[in-house]
Amino acid sequence: MFEIRIDDSEIERELRAMPGQVAFAMSVALNGVAWKAREALRGSLGKHFTLRNAFTLSGITIEKGTKATLDAKVGELDTRWWMASQALGDAARQPPKGVAHVAETGEDGSPRPASDKVIPRGLRVDRIDKGQRGAFAYFVLRRDGEALGIFYRSGAERPSKRAFMNGRPVPAMVRPRFPITKAYTFADAVRIRPAWPMEQIVAAVVDREWPDAVQKAVIKALWSAK
Repeated sequence: MFEIRIDDSEIERELRAMPGQVAFAMSVALNGVAWKAREALRGSLGKHFTLRNAFTLSGITIEKGTKATLDAKVGELDTRWWMASQALGDAARQPPKGVAHVAETGEDGSPRPASDKVIPRGLRVDRIDKGQRGAFAYFVLRRDGEALGIFYRSGAERPSKRAFMNGRPVPAMVRPRFPITKAYTFADAVRIRPAWPMEQIVAAVVDREWPDAVQKAVIKALWSAK
């Protein structure tokens, strides 16, 4: 979460005859700018994230300020654990227990042929485990009983040496035993470089929207004064 802090002197000048409305006007202006910042952040996500659905978009939220706190915050929900590291970077990001890091880009057969491609539902880590997808068979590679990741055979197909195996017909062209390529790995931590200018986006919105938000808040405060 990023806090939005501003200079309240302009509101104080506008409401010098009604000092009791200053805190109310301040909270109105703060929350108005916070909502604008939220929309700007949501609008920026498509340039920096691969959006599979609305889950990531719905993770941008605000904590509204009140007359007592005068403190509005905008940021991402904890359930979108990967977003903070995209904004700030992380030398050793650790996903929640049981969650694999995003698949690496790679050759044919990789869940992510390119970094801007969406991972098909059938190739996500919870579904790809030990299954056939098209011409590629995926499997869990283990060492000393510990799962290292999900891999697939990536060598060029070559003629099969047998017609049947375990009573089942074998395709005319098969992939060799080696090499194998990783689809997902279960690293304890990965280094993430900052790629989402979240703070700069919020700062730009505050600079641009604050003067107009002040005027609207002052008018509302004057009309609502008792």
